[in-house]
Parts: sequence; C-alpha cells; structure tokens
Amino acid sequence: MNGTPSAFPHPTPGETPVDRTAGQDRTIGSRADVATGAPARYAKQLISHLGRKVPFTGDAITAPATAVIGAATAGIVVGEGVLTLEAAGDDEESVARVEQVLGSHLERFAQREALTVQWVRDASAATPTPVPPPEESA
Repeated sequence: MNGTPSAFPHPTPGETPVDRTAGQDRTIGSRADVATGAPARYAKQLISHLGRKVPFTGDAITAPATAVIGAATAGIVVGEGVLTLEAAGDDEESVARVEQVLGSHLERFAQREALTVQWVRDASAATPTPVPPPEESA
C-alpha cells in the first residue's frame, strides 16, 4: 500500500454499509439505460467486481443494488432487456466519478457486445435508495 486514501473506503468486517451522504440535499443525478440481452449477468458482474472495494445492498434484480462511492450514491437496476445505472450526489465531481466507475467497468465487461454507456444528467433526479441487507436469523 502506498498510504494514499482509497476512493472506496473499506468497511470494518461485519459492519453494515452506511450511506454517509444520507440526509443531504441531492441536487445532481444521472442515469444511463443500457440495452443488452444480458442485463442480469452484467449487473451481477458489476456488483461482484466493485463489491470488493465497496459494499452493495440489493442484487439489482429483486431490489436495486446501491453503494456509496466517495461522496455519491451508485445504483444498478435490472430491467427487461435493459441495465439501468444511476448516480446521485451533491457535486459534479462526485457524480462524474460514479459515472466513470460504473460506465467504464460495464463497457469493459461487455466489450464483445460493444455496449456504450450514455449518461443523462437530471438536476432533480431521485437518489438511489439503499436497501438494508436482510437480517440473518440465528
């Protein structure tokens, strides 16, 4: 390690993911609807890969998958023939970072399909809502 703080803070083992930006006014939102024949596969791949750095809640199929990346929230939702990526945050830089992380990874994973992620900004976009993890039964 080089001592540089990670853009993806590591939670303590067993710690529940916390949206550190909760309660703040989210003024910048962005969304990309990517048509694909395998939205569930790409969602699973994104969540698995990025989940090594940041905890995700939800699986993108039965519930939206969300994670806090830096100072913004990322969302992944599987639809019929479409994978929806969402980014929301207080500032351009944070939202752009989420767009870059989600978009570049999806484009790399789907290079055989030559998918292109086109983000659309919306100043009044809803924030991807974190879904609490299911409680474990003893």
